Amino acid sequence: MEKKKRAELSLDERREERFKRWLSPQDVKFSTPAAARAYKERVTRLIAAIQLKKPDRVPVMMPGGFVAAACTGVLLGKIMYDYDELCRVTLKFLQEFETDMYHGPDLAFPAKVFERIDYISHKWPGHGLPSDAPTYQFVESEYMKADEYDRLISDPTDFWLRTYLPRVAKAFEPFKTLQQANPLLGIPIGYITSFGAPDVQAALQALLDAGKESARWVEAVTFCNRKMLEMGIPLFWGGIATAPFDGIADMLRGTQGTVFDMYRQPDKLLKAIDSITPVTVETAVNASNASGCPLIFIPLHKGADGWMSEKQFLKFY
Repeated sequence: MEKKKRAELSLDERREERFKRWLSPQDVKFSTPAAARAYKERVTRLIAAIQLKKPDRVPVMMPGGFVAAACTGVLLGKIMYDYDELCRVTLKFLQEFETDMYHGPDLAFPAKVFERIDYISHKWPGHGLPSDAPTYQFVESEYMKADEYDRLISDPTDFWLRTYLPRVAKAFEPFKTLQQANPLLGIPIGYITSFGAPDVQAALQALLDAGKESARWVEAVTFCNRKMLEMGIPLFWGGIATAPFDGIADMLRGTQGTVFDMYRQPDKLLKAIDSITPVTVETAVNASNASGCPLIFIPLHKGADGWMSEKQFLKFY
């Protein structure tokens, strides 16, 4: 039978394709034959659990994030600045504790990148927190005002570039002065001209510096993840997607602002949720396609029954 095009496959067939790719990752040279066998055993175990079948045993994931640093006696503040140390700590942790999957070292964000852009929505060890703090903290605020829903709904990218970024990263404050892009105007001379302002150029330079630093962190994380696979340990997730309600309540309006919106302007909130849902899904799927891991991590924050009623959950979440 002629091979079906992907669009013609059923959902179950698509998932089966992803499982096959997950079982046989491309371009991975396992460190030993035993590691190769262990990898297939672990992924097979995970697939059985996902399909609600009976695996040979319950899959186990060791707690990741900052536990690896704590278990090896290294401060989080150290691995957020030293990417080689981040990889060393992670791999040492994996060698000492057996686990069926691991999400890698990427939750230890690169502090140098945050410093380059003067990021204000997080505190981390040595920057707003004691140098020996075991974690970092998100600084919740109303980074989007109550009367700005229409701007977010009509053009999420423009809102992110000219409103959100200037509020969460001081390096991007000059982006507030950029002209709004209009794809119907052909060559955007006015838009391009706005990049000639000295303060905007300084912001772009900060972004270039942060990009170079971020590339060094990504290189280290990619190396570490590759080593994990070679050891026979599959990644815990191939992509991440925040529940759209959480994306607004966490990052944009804050908890208090969102609670008010649920009562004062629920229609605006629902329209915003509908507006950001497609890009949320597309981003996660694209990441999964690139990584080869079909699991999408969806952290669920404000949908708990202690936070909202079942009626609110069904309506907003």
